[in-house]
Amino acid sequence: MARKRFSPKPQDPAVLFVSVGWAKKYDTKTTIKGGHGFLQSNGNDCSEMGMYLRLKDKMHHCGVGRGKIPHWCFDVVFVAKHPPTQTHRVVAIYFDATSYLADNPPNFFYARAESILPLLGKARCEIKWPTGQGVRRWAWRSGAPGREHPELYQEYRSLLELHGRNSAV
Repeated sequence: MARKRFSPKPQDPAVLFVSVGWAKKYDTKTTIKGGHGFLQSNGNDCSEMGMYLRLKDKMHHCGVGRGKIPHWCFDVVFVAKHPPTQTHRVVAIYFDATSYLADNPPNFFYARAESILPLLGKARCEIKWPTGQGVRRWAWRSGAPGREHPELYQEYRSLLELHGRNSAV
């Protein structure tokens, strides 16, 4: 079956894909697995531990890596490498997220969102992760400068359609 092609519109939210460690559930109790250097040196003391949980501010929070992230609204698609198959799979989407700079570690940004789509078990679809360094890939930036990955934007829109979300806007 041919996949539907999606073209972003200027009013569509920016879409950031972020690679995190793998867990069955991101509930602070489940072990995080992965090859990221931070996980290797810090174990389960990582920002994705409670990705599915709301904090006192009624928001979900998860790290999106080092380096500046604009503070405007964007959607974040979190992907993790499935240990048995070594394929990347989508584990959550944060809708209408904003970013903030953490005090510790320095220059580490977090995304926070009120609305999320946690994906469990077979709902975690496989995606092709673009090669290169770093844990982040912009799928769409709505006119902002920098490299984009249109194939990831297609994955994002297919996920929205699959889960009955027309758009995050």
